[in-house]
Amino acid sequence: MTRFPVVILILVVLGVMFPGCGGVHRYDSRLAAADSLMQSNPDTVLEIVESICPDSLSAACDRAYHALLLTQARYRCYITATNDSDINRALAYYRAHPKEREKLTRAYLYKGAVIEELGLLDSAIFYYKQAEIVALKDDYVNLGQINIRMASLFRIHYVNELICYDKYQKALDCYRHTGNERLQLICIYNMGMCSGITGSDDSKQLLDTAASMALEQNDSSIYFDCVEMRIRQLLIEDSALHIAKSRSLYLLRQYPNQLTNDLLFDLAYCYCCEGQVDSAKYYIRIATPQLDLDNIGHEKFRLYNLRAKIADLEGNETQKLHYLDSCKQISDSTVNDIQKYRIQDIEKKLNEEQSEINKNKDYKKTMVLWSIILLALLIIGLLLLRQYKKNQDVIAIIQEIKKSSINTHDTLLGELLTKETSIENLVRNMVDFMQFTINTTEKDSPSVIRKRIKQKIQAVVNEDFWRELRFYLDKRHNNIISNIAKNPRINETDIRFIELVCCGFSYVEIAITLGYSTNYVSNKRIKIQNKLKLKESLSDHLNQAMKG
Repeated sequence: MTRFPVVILILVVLGVMFPGCGGVHRYDSRLAAADSLMQSNPDTVLEIVESICPDSLSAACDRAYHALLLTQARYRCYITATNDSDINRALAYYRAHPKEREKLTRAYLYKGAVIEELGLLDSAIFYYKQAEIVALKDDYVNLGQINIRMASLFRIHYVNELICYDKYQKALDCYRHTGNERLQLICIYNMGMCSGITGSDDSKQLLDTAASMALEQNDSSIYFDCVEMRIRQLLIEDSALHIAKSRSLYLLRQYPNQLTNDLLFDLAYCYCCEGQVDSAKYYIRIATPQLDLDNIGHEKFRLYNLRAKIADLEGNETQKLHYLDSCKQISDSTVNDIQKYRIQDIEKKLNEEQSEINKNKDYKKTMVLWSIILLALLIIGLLLLRQYKKNQDVIAIIQEIKKSSINTHDTLLGELLTKETSIENLVRNMVDFMQFTINTTEKDSPSVIRKRIKQKIQAVVNEDFWRELRFYLDKRHNNIISNIAKNPRINETDIRFIELVCCGFSYVEIAITLGYSTNYVSNKRIKIQNKLKLKESLSDHLNQAMKG
C-alpha cells in the first residue's frame, strides 16, 4: 500500500514533464536577428534574408523560417506576390510542428495575404481564420494584423460594415496592448469610415479623433480622408451644405496633390445644390479621367448620380433616366460581387466549426478533470482507510494501557478513544471538500488546490491532536518524543514529522498530512537525520528506540 501513492505521484509528475520535453531548436542567428527588425525595418530584413541562400541552411526549421521571413518582408515592403511557393514551404513545416504556434500563426496569416494578392479571396479568408484560431491569446501583433487584413478584405467587397467595424475594434484593442500608435490611428480611422457609412452615432467622434492623431503623426493623407468623410456626412444635412462646401474648398487649396474623386464630387454636389451647374460640371470633368482606377463602382455610382442630378436641373429627363439606370446597374454589380465572394459565409461557417471543436475540447477537458478528481478521491480514501485501521490499533493499545492501571490523564484517554468518530468525520469532511473542489477549482493551479487541502486537514488535525499524540507516544515509549525535543537543533515541525514516523506513516502520507510535497518531505528526513547525527535511517533509529 505504501508504494501505491508513490507510483501514482511518479506517473503524474512524468505526465506533466514529458509534454514539455521537446528540445527547442536554436535558429540561425542571422534569421533571428532579422526577425527582431521586422516591425521597424522590413526593408533591412528583406536585404538580410535575400542575402542568405536557403540551400546553405542545413536544418529544415531554418529553411522554413527563411521562407516565412522572406514572404513577410516582401509583403511589408509592398512587393506584390506572383506565387505562393515560399509561404507554402513554411506553412507545411509549421503545420507539422504545431508547438511553434507564433510562427504557425504568421505562416497562415501571410499565406492568406499572398493568396489575396493572387485574387483567391475565398481561400484568403480561410487562411486568415486559421491564423486567428491558432494564435496565442496574447499574440497581439499577429492578432492585430489578422483582424485588419480580414476587415480590409471585407470592406473592399462591400461586406457588412458592422462586421468590418468589429474587426477594426479587435485590432485596435491589440495595438493598444503593443503601444503602436500608427496602427491605432489606422484602426480608429477605418472604424470612423465604417461608422460613417452605417450612420452610427460615434462616427463623428472617431473621425475627429483620427484627424487629431493624424496631425500629431504628420499623416496628411489620413487627415485629408477624415475631413473629406466628415464633409460627405455634412452633405446629408441641407443646413450644413455651406460648411461642407467651405471645408471642401479648404482641402482643395491646402492639399492639391492629394485630390480624390470623392472630394471633387463633394464640391460638384454642393454646387448642384446651389444650382450652379457649370461649376458642378467643372469638378466632374477634373475627376472623370481618374475613374479608370475605380474597379469596384463606388466612384462611378457617385458620378452617374451627380450627372442625373445635373440633367434634372437642366430639365433633360432622358439623360436623367439614363444615368439613374447606370446607377442601378452598378448597384446590381455590387450585389453580384457579394455573391461571387462568399467570404462572409465562409467566415461564419469556420466560426461554427471552431465553436464545435471548442465544445469537444471543453468536454474532453472536463472528462480528464473528473478522472483526476476521482483518482485523487480513490487515493485519499485508501490512505484514510489505512490510517483508520492504524487508529484502531492505537485504540486497542490505549485500552490495554488503561487495563494495566497506568497513571494517565483520564480525560485525555477518553478523547483518544473517540478518534474512531473523528476519523469518520475526517473522511466525510474530505469527501465534502473534494465535491467543493470539483465545483469551484477547475481553473485553480495545483499549488492553490494543495493549499486548500492542507487547510482542510489542519482543521481536523489541530494543536490538540498533536498534543495528545505526543502525550501518547511518550507514555507508550519511555518519553521518546520529549527526549528528542531536548536537542536544541530540533524544532516543532521536526517533532511532528518524527511523531508521524513513529506512528508508521509513509513519507507520502506525511506529505499529505502536513501539506508538503514529497520532495520536501524527503529532504526533511535527511535534515533531521543530520541534526540527530544518525548513522542509520531515521525510521530505523525510531523503531529501535521504541522497541527499547
